Amino acid sequence: MLYVLFSYIYYVKVLFVNIYICLGCTEFIDSPDVLFILVRYETGERNFKTEKMKQPNVWLVDDDEIYVHVTKKVLAHLSDNIQLQSYENGALAITALKKNMEEGQDLPDIILLDINMPELNGWGFLTEFKKLKSNIPSEIKIYMVTSSKDQRDQTKAEEYPELSGYLVKPVFEDQLVSLLTERFGDEW
Repeated sequence: MLYVLFSYIYYVKVLFVNIYICLGCTEFIDSPDVLFILVRYETGERNFKTEKMKQPNVWLVDDDEIYVHVTKKVLAHLSDNIQLQSYENGALAITALKKNMEEGQDLPDIILLDINMPELNGWGFLTEFKKLKSNIPSEIKIYMVTSSKDQRDQTKAEEYPELSGYLVKPVFEDQLVSLLTERFGDEW
């Protein structure tokens, strides 16, 4: 990821220096699924290429405002291209998921789900998600993210095949990088 960032900075500089040479060669992509345009300068040929990358869609389902705020900041620091949504309980997240499915909008790629929340907790969310799962066209990785170190919660989490993992707060940047890399490889 760091290589892509440095490459991007270098090649953008080259773009500005050589834009007049390659103006006719530049391909502009106007599509909602394009994360950003990575410009590369091919030495000797003066040709620009664009690469389309996946724009991760991450949902935070947690009522802890501080955790949500910090996690959003960390994810935004990792990449400007991550779509972030947050919901303070499972009921709001399930409602949004149903609405997005009905309207053909983007679904989350990753959900970071708390256990203890008002109205509909993490376990209730998973029960409702299980009912919708057969109608969801793409894989959604759900990670239980909680401050609970209770072994009973970890054991219960193992009973849900919908869960991709169990993380104890605080969640660190390297853990978020691992989750994104597991889901998207180097294309985020």
